Amino acid sequence: MYKKEGNRVENTVLGFIGAGNMATAIINGIVSTETMRPSQIAVFDVNEEKCAYFKQIGVQVASSASELASACSIIVLAVKPQNFEEVLTEIKEQVTEQLPTKTGILRFM
Repeated sequence: MYKKEGNRVENTVLGFIGAGNMATAIINGIVSTETMRPSQIAVFDVNEEKCAYFKQIGVQVASSASELASACSIIVLAVKPQNFEEVLTEIKEQVTEQLPTKTGILRFM
């Protein structure tokens, strides 16, 4: 499955849809502990300033949530609950193609 090399998980791309305070803290923690290289992380957000910050530190920036969903092994929905339906509708096709049947989805806040 995934090869762990030191503190880093290889062969995976972690994607964040939403780049608010919580996602930023998680991404900064992952990068600062060298758990993953910045190039193994992708983000999509409507806020161009947030995207520019992540691009500057080497994180991949997607142009849409569906593009991110197509490219990532793991997707973190880091959006407000009132935006879930909109985001899930946008990524539905990409996610359902990749998930085996009866795959559980975990939501936490």
